Order: sequence, then structure tokens, then C-alpha cells
Amino acid sequence: MTKTGFHETYFSDFFASAFENGFFGSRELRLSPPEAEYIRLHHPGARLLTASPDCADGKTWFEVQFGGCPDNE
Repeated sequence: MTKTGFHETYFSDFFASAFENGFFGSRELRLSPPEAEYIRLHHPGARLLTASPDCADGKTWFEVQFGGCPDNE
């Protein structure tokens, strides 16, 4: 894996730790396109809202929301 490469196992662990109290509420995460796609594929209940334009490294800040978030109700 390169410094900017995507490794599903590492990302899965990172993403789970961001929502360590369960997949509800929202978090702001800076994601690469493969990371955002991983969330869309493995967590279809998640909403990814763009929070900023793309950065020079190709990553984007997203607000990742799950059903427990007041904005989703």
C-alpha cells in the first residue's frame, strides 16, 4: 500500500472507530474517492454531504450522516 493508496481493511477499521458508539449521528471526514465509494457500497444508509471543495491531494471533506442524525429525520 502506498501512502495515498486505499486499503479496505485499514479504512474499515478507521471508519468504524469514527462511529465507535454506533452508526448514528454525523461526523466530518476527509475522504478520497475510493473511501467515499467504500462508504456508499458498504453503508447504503449513510448520506455523504460535501462539506468543502476537493483538496490538492484529491480528498474532500464530507459530512457523513446516519439515521440517528437530526438532519436525516
